[in-house]
This record gives sequence, structure tokens and C-alpha cells, in this order.
Amino acid sequence: MLGERLKKLRVRHGLTQDDVAFQLSMDRTSISKYEHGVLEPPISVSRKFAKMYNIGLDYLIGNELNLIVLNDGDSTGDDDVLPFANLTKEEKMLILKMRLMTKEQKEEIENLINNN
Repeated sequence: MLGERLKKLRVRHGLTQDDVAFQLSMDRTSISKYEHGVLEPPISVSRKFAKMYNIGLDYLIGNELNLIVLNDGDSTGDDDVLPFANLTKEEKMLILKMRLMTKEQKEEIENLINNN
């Protein structure tokens, strides 16, 4: 079940196994083994998957049946989601990188963007 969910999430985000491996600083074969159920990712890696895909860990490991996409509370409804439906692969990769950053790193990036 975990492997199937990992693959569905990856495909849903329009990513390749190489893309995911790069984001998590892993090799592609590990991602493939996780998706095919050959290996079970350690909890630390499962947390990285959950953070990267912005989902609850319970869904990922099978305790939750429905996919719940997490947010920061800034969203006011579906209208906020629609402009992001057609992100390019590069934009998706930037978002994934941002999700894996610490709060301090995110603040640095925000300051850079706001000062330009």
C-alpha cells in the first residue's frame, strides 16, 4: 500500500523517480524499491515524502484512507489552488525544494524575493 501511494503521489505531481531521488538526496533505485514494495522506507524518509508532497504521514503509511493535502492556513478556498494547476516542472521542483527547507531558509528566500 505504501509503495502504491508513493507512486500515485509522484505521478500526481508530474515527477519522475529521478526528480524525487534528487529532492530527497537519494538514488533512484531506492525510490523504485519503495514504490514496488521491495523496501520499506525508514520513518525519517517517510516523513520527507510526506513533507515534500504536503500530506499527512498517516495517509502515506496507510492509517488514513483519504488523501488530505496540508496547507499553511493561508488558503481561502479552491480559487487559491486553480492558478497553480499548470505549473511547469521547474516551478514544481522549486516548490518541492522549498517544502524541504527549514523555516530560516524559507525566510532567507522570501527576503531575497521581496528585495528584488
